[in-house]
Amino acid sequence: MKEYRHRQILAILEQRPAVYAQELATMLQASVSTIRRDLQELQTAGQLRRVHGGAFGEIDGETEFGLRLCARRQAKQAICRAVAEHIDSGMVLFIDGGTTTELLIPLLVNKVDLTIVTCGLNIALHLTRYPYLNTILLGGEVHAKSRTVVGMLPTSQLESFNMRFDVSLISTAGISAEHGATNRMIERLALKKKAIANSTHSYLLCDSSKVGCTYLGQVAPLSQFRACFVDDAVTLEQKKNLQKAGNMVFVPLVEKP
Repeated sequence: MKEYRHRQILAILEQRPAVYAQELATMLQASVSTIRRDLQELQTAGQLRRVHGGAFGEIDGETEFGLRLCARRQAKQAICRAVAEHIDSGMVLFIDGGTTTELLIPLLVNKVDLTIVTCGLNIALHLTRYPYLNTILLGGEVHAKSRTVVGMLPTSQLESFNMRFDVSLISTAGISAEHGATNRMIERLALKKKAIANSTHSYLLCDSSKVGCTYLGQVAPLSQFRACFVDDAVTLEQKKNLQKAGNMVFVPLVEKP
C-alpha cells in the first residue's frame, strides 16, 4: 500500500509542479499524517522536495518555479477573481507569462468564444485542459526559469500579424509609484510593451510582495494601465503613493459574503 501511494504521488508530480498534503490525503484516501510520512520518505530518497504543507517535484529547474507558483497563492487568486470580472465572452486576450496569470485560467472556463494569445508555456499548457478556448502560443527562445518565450521573435509575430487585443493582462516583478511596473529580465520587456500598445485596455496583476520593488527595465508607468490589481496587504502610505501614480484596485484577501 505504501509503495502504491509513493508511485501515485510521484505520478501526480510529473503532471504538476507542486501538491498539497491535504490534497494528496483526499486523493489517496489516507490520513494527512500518513501522507507526511510518505513525503518525508520520498524526500530522503531524493525523489521530491518536501515543504510546509506539501511537496515539489525534484526536477532540475522545476522547484524554483513551483515555489513561486505556491507563494502568496491566496493573494494571487484574489487578484485573479477581481480581474476576471473585467473579461467578457468573445474577447481577444493577451495573457503574459507568470505564476499569477496562470491562476486566472480556471476563472475563464465559463466564457464563450475567447481567444487567448500568450508567451507563457505554463499558461498554454494549462489551457490545453480547455480545448474550447482558442489558444495561440507565441514562438521564441525558451526561458526555462520563467516558463516563457522571450526575445524579439514573439514581438515580431505581434507586429507581422498586427495582433490586436481587447485586453492584455500583464505580470511584473516590481511595482512602485515612481518607476511603475518594472522587470528584471530585459529580454521580456519588448513583448510586454508591444502587447500593451496593441490592446484596447491593459491590466497589471501584481501581488503586494512586489510593491516597492524596482528592477532594471520599466514595463510601463502605472498610468498606462486601465487598472493595477494588487492585494490589500500593503500599508496606507503605500496605497496613497500608488494611487497618485495610477488607477489602483486593492483587492481584499477575504471575499465578502
